[in-house]
Amino acid sequence: MSLQTLIDWVPDYLWVKDTQSRFLIANKAIASDSGRAKPSDMIGLSDFDIHPTAVARTFRAVEEGILDSEVPMIDQEESIVDSSSATKWLSSTKVPLRDAQNQITGLIGIAHDITARKQADVLRNGQAHILEMIAMSAPLEEVLEQLKYLVESQLNGIFGSVMLVD
Repeated sequence: MSLQTLIDWVPDYLWVKDTQSRFLIANKAIASDSGRAKPSDMIGLSDFDIHPTAVARTFRAVEEGILDSEVPMIDQEESIVDSSSATKWLSSTKVPLRDAQNQITGLIGIAHDITARKQADVLRNGQAHILEMIAMSAPLEEVLEQLKYLVESQLNGIFGSVMLVD
């Protein structure tokens, strides 16, 4: 069994980048969500080839910081928009990759999808806010407006709106 086969079985994003943040290794999960047919299609690409410029700049700055400081980034929450235009939240870990002479040659990264947890947090916090509004006797229109926003926040992948009519 090859290394590529093994990492393709990992459901999380898994990658190795060089010091210029170009992909050297990628697994099927990150390739698919980046709109690539196979992991080998990622080789040589950078985040600028995959993400909007602002997002790519942020990722590059973080990675340069890791390379310069030699300090890993552990369980940092990051947000991306995948190739299907779905927003995903990731818990990412990025660590310096060293060669036999202990020189940094790149980064190893893994990112776990935490989108469901983030959506649950939004729902729980929204529910708590609405209950607080009710307890504080907020005007019904304000409570209903917050309820509308909460319902809409849970409609991921669904384009629509909630309209409340008098």
